[in-house]
Amino acid sequence: MTEQEGLKKAAELFEKNYHEKPQRSFMSYGRLEIIGNHTDHQHGHCIVAGCSLGIKGAVSSSQDGLISIASEGYGRFSFPYNDLDMRSKLRKKGDKLLAPKWH
Repeated sequence: MTEQEGLKKAAELFEKNYHEKPQRSFMSYGRLEIIGNHTDHQHGHCIVAGCSLGIKGAVSSSQDGLISIASEGYGRFSFPYNDLDMRSKLRKKGDKLLAPKWH
């Protein structure tokens, strides 16, 4: 599937679930971690390579306070954007958010 075909498919899934055209579409390419998987999370080194696979999406803003996700593989689900528990567990270092320390 080409990038354009993937973006078109994402827009069609959006319209099917939300009964309107999306305001924006995006594609985020993936990466292959050849060695050092997860060491980069702790400022270590990792050898990676880009790949042509990625996530395609279509989005629009909403005023209902929910983040609603429709996925071809996982169905549709929603959650309130102000209920992101992980945010309160993140540590701050300067202007960067870091994952919580695990003991």
